[in-house]
Amino acid sequence: MSIMRMQKQFSMRFLLGALSVTIGLSTFVGQSSYAAEPTKVKTGMYIMSLYNIDPGGGKYSADMWLWFNSPSGKFKLLKSREFLNTQGFKSLTSDIEIKGDVEWASEKVKGTFLQDFDISTFPFDRHDLKIVLEESITASDELMFEVDAQNSTIDPKIVLEGWQITGFKLEPQTNKYLSKFGDPEPGSATSYSRIVATISLKRADNNIFIKTTMGLYIAIAIMLIAFFMRTDLDDVFSGRIGLMVGMVFAIVISQQSSETSIGKSITMTLVDRLHMYGLAFVFVAIALSLISRRHNERGYRYLATRIEQITIPIFGISFVLINYVLIVAAKAGEPMSPWNLKMMVLSLLALSPLFASLTLLLKPQAKTEVEVLSEEVVTLKKVV
Repeated sequence: MSIMRMQKQFSMRFLLGALSVTIGLSTFVGQSSYAAEPTKVKTGMYIMSLYNIDPGGGKYSADMWLWFNSPSGKFKLLKSREFLNTQGFKSLTSDIEIKGDVEWASEKVKGTFLQDFDISTFPFDRHDLKIVLEESITASDELMFEVDAQNSTIDPKIVLEGWQITGFKLEPQTNKYLSKFGDPEPGSATSYSRIVATISLKRADNNIFIKTTMGLYIAIAIMLIAFFMRTDLDDVFSGRIGLMVGMVFAIVISQQSSETSIGKSITMTLVDRLHMYGLAFVFVAIALSLISRRHNERGYRYLATRIEQITIPIFGISFVLINYVLIVAAKAGEPMSPWNLKMMVLSLLALSPLFASLTLLLKPQAKTEVEVLSEEVVTLKKVV
């Protein structure tokens, strides 16, 4: 009996021990899995104002409210948050309130932010202004931002001169750095949670295009009128060449004055491309004028006249066509490189007057002035 009683006691103790180990392991696993889940922090942003938008300088300014909803006492987000693309910011006011077990931390911030403006389609450019807010102390395996989409927006009363706000969005991201920043503990690279606000803008002042290209188009119009000045008369020819050379300087000055609307930049804008094509047209016009003058000096007045008649419509049509394609592409947000195949074809169209004149030079039936006068005399005799 005593042996059986001892066996029962041993079995009960073994079962109780196994049960305790099982419960302990399950508790440990549960705690471990719970610890592996990062704490979700609801984050929001309300843009109060936008100003000092400077595409040439690559920056803009904004005032905004930020807020974080996190477990009470767990984080100090107003101290650990960091703006990554700021040139400088100032905290205007901040507050922390406890709502049950939630800590509501809010802050009003004023700052200047750096932005990579793509002005290649100026003055029809569109931009996505970025505000990047990142947690700088707690890694993403412990803290993850989530967006308070219901309360995050941009103030509808904001009015930007020359700009139109087309959208706003706030999205969470995780940024992984390729470094542990000197942490001696073994492990992988560090990653941190961030919130990225995107404010979409487009230019709303169509008068900028007129202001920046008016000088160019007037110069091209005067150049086309100059083609009606005869090249067989010395004084008139000299005036024609002088007028066309003057248009070169007018286009250069127009291009330089257009920079005041956007500031100095190394980016080739739509306005810059239009002025470059305008300069190319004027140089071709000067070359054609010299060719026409040469024909007159050799007695090929008929050929010179034909060159003039062909040049004017081809010049006008090809210039309008190139401008149309470039402007439509810019409005669609797809700037075309000067070395693009399509642009190369259009460039050939711009030089087509020169090709046409060279073709006429090779024509064996090109008549001299004497031949033309002889035919006119014969025609008059027939009429008489």
